[in-house]
Amino acid sequence: MILRQAKAKDPAKGAGDESGVDALTSRSQLLARRGQVERRIKDLGREQASLVRERRTLDRRIALCERDRLADAVYGPVAPEPPDEATPTPAEVDAAGEGILKRDGTRRKPRFVTLLGHTVSVTAASYAVLLLVAGVFLVPLFGTLASEAIFDVARGGVRGNLDVTVVVFVVESVLMLALAAGLFAMALRILQGDSAHRLALCEGCILLLTGVILCHVMVFGMTSVLIVYGLLAALLVALHSYWDPELALERANRRTDTESLKAMVFSKDERTTIPGRRSGTGYITLNFFNLFWIFTIASVLGLIVETVYFFIGNHWWMDRAGMLWGPFSPIYGFGACLMTIALNHFHNRPVPVIFLVSAVIGGAFEFFTSWFMQYAFGVTAWNYSGTFLNIDGRTNFFYMCCWGLLGLVWVKLLLPVMLYFIKRIPWGWRYTLTTICAIFIIFDGVATLTTLDCWYLREAGVPQTNPIERFCAVHYDNEYMADRFQTMTMEVSSSARTQ
Repeated sequence: MILRQAKAKDPAKGAGDESGVDALTSRSQLLARRGQVERRIKDLGREQASLVRERRTLDRRIALCERDRLADAVYGPVAPEPPDEATPTPAEVDAAGEGILKRDGTRRKPRFVTLLGHTVSVTAASYAVLLLVAGVFLVPLFGTLASEAIFDVARGGVRGNLDVTVVVFVVESVLMLALAAGLFAMALRILQGDSAHRLALCEGCILLLTGVILCHVMVFGMTSVLIVYGLLAALLVALHSYWDPELALERANRRTDTESLKAMVFSKDERTTIPGRRSGTGYITLNFFNLFWIFTIASVLGLIVETVYFFIGNHWWMDRAGMLWGPFSPIYGFGACLMTIALNHFHNRPVPVIFLVSAVIGGAFEFFTSWFMQYAFGVTAWNYSGTFLNIDGRTNFFYMCCWGLLGLVWVKLLLPVMLYFIKRIPWGWRYTLTTICAIFIIFDGVATLTTLDCWYLREAGVPQTNPIERFCAVHYDNEYMADRFQTMTMEVSSSARTQ
């Protein structure tokens, strides 16, 4: 009745959308209509928010295009890669799934085999078999290491903190069994042709293997088991590079149509509107090649900064290198890799956020490195006890702020320039140069850990029995090691080693 009277007083409101409302007389109909209006308002709000996010994305893309234009104006355009040198390989063929286009427009089909009732390509089958063998091998290896650890503890072979030794070995056991399960899962996914989240699974196995290696060194030292872990690491890195869609696209035939080639090379869960970049990869694709060069360049730059900083404060030069050969300080290399991984999706965030995240990551990594070096080799590389807001003497407020500043400079200034010059290197040269440098860096790292291990054994009074230990005793004796690693002091009783 009231609604009819209102309509009679203002007949102009009968037009438009309100005519439908005027036709409703019962309370239930009005409530239902109101619910529809509320849902429509929410839908419009979500649509508006989506459009705002899209506008922000477009603004970022426009800014990146402008940055690239300015970089081309300053440094010159990126040299085009010669198309005649880009030839499809079996890796691209297998990554494409359906085959890859040749220059004449025909498809090149991969060879297939039947394995355990599943038809897969020869390359994929090879990876699946290797993963299965590695997973099976880890199970008896776990039993052997467990029995050896129990025997060493029973005979009183632990020279340092027994509680830490037990905890670290338990962690190693859990990580090893989880790694075996991950290898089996990856092999099963390959055989079933399931590409969902395969890169994430491979990266998870690499992290598990890294934890296993660190725990093994802390408990057993540098043993022959690390050779097995090294081969497994090479397998996982090769598999990750084989699966990575950006690398597959880079290796593919560049003379074919970019979009059709991308549709073949990229799996369904990895396709993106940006050629050469997976969805969700952030500012930089986290593959082995990019992270390796980040590690190498940051190791050199970090050593230079630390050496100059020490000279300014103490007025004399000290060798601050952290590896046996070359001007490298690996703590800065690993720190840069961790910051790049953590800040990959935060590079456009406000400066305080980047500074805070970098400070936390750098401080945590510095703490872990100090803790690992002490319990693995009895080495103390730095001690901040007595300083402001120090954490067990392994890091403090000042150096966390330094890490925050370094992370900010790295993400905002150095990383974009470094990536720009890396991308200017032709991909064929990039592969060759990266492989050669990676072999040297890995060998340098293994040699560094081996000489530190032999130094520890000599300080512990363990007889030098094998040829490697005798070689290190002659060429890398205690005096040489103390002079090379001038920031380190060794105390055997503080380690967690069983031998």
